[in-house]
Amino acid sequence: MEYFGIALVVMFGTLFGLVLPLWLILHYWSKRRNLPVAGPDEAVRLQRLAHTAERLSQRVSALEAILDNQSPGWRDQRGASHDR
Repeated sequence: MEYFGIALVVMFGTLFGLVLPLWLILHYWSKRRNLPVAGPDEAVRLQRLAHTAERLSQRVSALEAILDNQSPGWRDQRGASHDR
């Protein structure tokens, strides 16, 4: 009976210590290898989207600055209306 317990420990130790991690590594490595590579068109599109996002961020900042000058409590009023 003692050998059975040792055999179980060795078996599960091998499974969880060697086989499972190796399987996970190889599985996700092969998944990553099969991903499509972005071409030059995708890189240009991504750069254009990043530029648009930066411009929109600047516009929002400008609008917030205008609202801060014209209506200093606008942030508090907006928060209070969402609490209802």
